[in-house]
Amino acid sequence: MEDPEKPPGHLPSINEPQGSVVAPPDHPEAKPEPEAKPADAKPEPDAKPELPSATELKTMTRAELDDLAAEHGIDTTDHATKADVIDTLTKGA
Repeated sequence: MEDPEKPPGHLPSINEPQGSVVAPPDHPEAKPEPEAKPADAKPEPDAKPELPSATELKTMTRAELDDLAAEHGIDTTDHATKADVIDTLTKGA
């Protein structure tokens, strides 16, 4: 006769403490283990990279500033100068 406190199809294990209940993997009470994220996992896709310092921004080329702005979701096609791009980047951060 089956124990009414154990799920149907339960099989005892030698590794299971006496009197414990371990549900088989296909049982509704069995919960999958959460997936562990590796320590070197990439940041979430929505995470924007940090901005360099103001001094570093001033030493960057216009193309580098445009690329950085694009990473932050900023369209710089209407920005006339590097200073305009830097101003938008620092205000938008």
